[in-house]
Amino acid sequence: MTRFWVRLSVIVSFVVLASLLLFLVLIRLFEFGAPIRLEQSQPFTDQGAEHLSHFLLIGAVCAFSGVGVGVIASRQISRPITELVKAVRRVGAGELGYQVTLRSHALEFDLLSEAINRMSLDLQHGEVLRRNLMADVSHELRTPLTILEGHLRAALDHVYALDESEIATLYSQTHHLIRLVDDLNLLAQAEGRQLPLECIPTDITHTVTEIIENFTLAAEEKGIALRLDIQDNIPLVKVDVVRVRQVLTNLLDNALRFTQSGGQITLHLEHMIDCLTISVADTGDGLPAKEIAHVFDRFYRTDSSRSRSSGGSGLGLAIAKALIEIQGGTIAVSSEGEQRGATFTISIPSSSQVRETIECSTR
Repeated sequence: MTRFWVRLSVIVSFVVLASLLLFLVLIRLFEFGAPIRLEQSQPFTDQGAEHLSHFLLIGAVCAFSGVGVGVIASRQISRPITELVKAVRRVGAGELGYQVTLRSHALEFDLLSEAINRMSLDLQHGEVLRRNLMADVSHELRTPLTILEGHLRAALDHVYALDESEIATLYSQTHHLIRLVDDLNLLAQAEGRQLPLECIPTDITHTVTEIIENFTLAAEEKGIALRLDIQDNIPLVKVDVVRVRQVLTNLLDNALRFTQSGGQITLHLEHMIDCLTISVADTGDGLPAKEIAHVFDRFYRTDSSRSRSSGGSGLGLAIAKALIEIQGGTIAVSSEGEQRGATFTISIPSSSQVRETIECSTR
């Protein structure tokens, strides 16, 4: 394959030579105000030989100039390309996170190197998430599988018979496994934007009222005040009402779980300029500042309020985040610290502001 600098040198040499010859011919043609008359009978004189030598000299100079210019120009162009190729090969070889340091004065090369660096970091982040997910999944599956194996082995060894209580234990562990697999499948579909949605204009006021009514009895039994605060004239919003109900149910369930008796949970619904906001605020355990950034991570639990003893799998908030984002919205959490409550806020674009990138399909 011909090197780039060779091809560029030939092209530059040809262009320079052709331009110079054309310039000389034009000067010759119009030097005396009339075209040159070529006489076939004119003998080849010393003057003609001198002109030929001049043309040959000019051609040689143009050729050498073209090669020099071509080499210099091609080196300036090919050097950043070579650096970018090396960076892509290193990333392709598994050196994720590698950053190319390209010193170029061309905007296009700078944008390309920035895109490659961002791609490298994204691949590294994705690989870290994949490894963490595999580790978390294997850890979550190990406990119920170990319990199942122990009980079944004891039954096979006739240590004890499988009575009704033992069967109930095995069933609960099996149910936990099924729920975990279903949650992982739902999360994978939502994050990959492959989850089928039915986005229709919805009266979100009616939806949140129904959800609050479903939690009223549980809140009363625990001695928690459940408050609904809805702004007037809430417009319709284009969402999948089933998924929104799933998210709000998860948030209210968490709020009830981590709020002590005598506390309060408030669900606030408000219409802003271009979006609808739904917030669930409680006066419960709260979150330390260092934990807030990880609340929506898969299988994440804080030591105090998200332990396995509470019964959660650690996927609820990750699923909530994915279900809201696939509909074009956002979800965030804020807390003033431990024992000072937490507030989860959902922002959904209003019907007129729904982005075309939302992938909603009818079931």
